[in-house]
Amino acid sequence: MPCPAPTLTATLDDANQRVVLEVTPQSTAGAADPLTTIERSADSGETWEPVRGATSLAGTFATKATLYDYEAPRGTALSYRAATEATISDQQLVSAYATADVAGMLSSSAWNLKCPLDPSLNLLDANVNADPEWTKEEEAATFRPVGRTYPVVVSMALGGADGSLTVSTNTAAGWTALEALRDYAGTLLLESPYGWARYVRILSRSWTETALPRRRAGA
Repeated sequence: MPCPAPTLTATLDDANQRVVLEVTPQSTAGAADPLTTIERSADSGETWEPVRGATSLAGTFATKATLYDYEAPRGTALSYRAATEATISDQQLVSAYATADVAGMLSSSAWNLKCPLDPSLNLLDANVNADPEWTKEEEAATFRPVGRTYPVVVSMALGGADGSLTVSTNTAAGWTALEALRDYAGTLLLESPYGWARYVRILSRSWTETALPRRRAGA
């Protein structure tokens, strides 16, 4: 017999733009090595996707684990479910799901630039100067065979979109945060105040630094 469903809570933390997840695997006779997986739904349970860092999470029975979902969609109702897999009589058995609905929704009134693999770098309420501009190019070659009225275009699939984004700050703390994200060589999550979010990678960086003029001695 599988273990009972784990206990699960999902709590909104809008100040940090995340959902706090607390899960506790429950034991049964002869069970060992619990592995818990948490999934998220943003469409009332029609579809589910794994929460980053919460797939086959090794733990201890009756011991609570706390995780943070920084990639939860904003401005929509969220539900979570969790199940525990354990070794019982040399078999891998999976429990029923425990479910938890989040009270409230993450606000989506500001720009966020998040680092999924290092949330300490997250820049919330970023001062984006203008909406991003995107371009997408199709790889294609054009041939003009002799005798044909129209050219022949051979094209490949469309690739990813390229874009530009300008972010500014006027504080030392803000500049430090921007520098860290500017130099990060990995995937970032850009969340907009319009309801959409997109994973991006910074490939080209340019910036302008300004400072207050120094005061003269005795001035």
